[in-house]
Amino acid sequence: MNLTLGELNFDTPDYIKEAAKRTLDEGQTHYTVNMHSRPAGGCGGTVPQDPLGRLYERRCKNVIITAGALEGLAIALFALIAPGDEVIVPDPCCPNYFGQIQMVGAKAVPVPVYVDNDYRLQAAEHELYIFSDEPYDQLVYDGVETFSIAQVPEVRPQAVVLNSFSKFYAMTG
Repeated sequence: MNLTLGELNFDTPDYIKEAAKRTLDEGQTHYTVNMHSRPAGGCGGTVPQDPLGRLYERRCKNVIITAGALEGLAIALFALIAPGDEVIVPDPCCPNYFGQIQMVGAKAVPVPVYVDNDYRLQAAEHELYIFSDEPYDQLVYDGVETFSIAQVPEVRPQAVVLNSFSKFYAMTG
């Protein structure tokens, strides 16, 4: 399975294709407003269909729906990072992130991660924002569970989780 562009080897589920067709037939073909939009499933409570059983706070003020994870990253960077700031990026990493960081006038600082420390960053304690790119979080096999930084209560206020329908539901186009 080639994950470099997130193009998976399965098709979009039929119920999503049918919903898309119904939406087109209803004439819902114009831009939507993502500011103050309600996330799928509404606001409040927990994510009802989270296949991993994780519980996330889902208040409208905590969720913004964007056209893609890179747009979400750009919005978060513009909101939280000032020109001249340094942004620590695990190395190896996706080159797209460096462009997004440079776009806001910040400096991307690659920090190597290694298998012998479970690919964890070795950094001193600082007040940091954590941008966690998690579009593959539901693609798990053999009962393995993924971990989200949003599951750690102590860092949740500094966590920006980026996710995408495109990977789990094969909707990259």
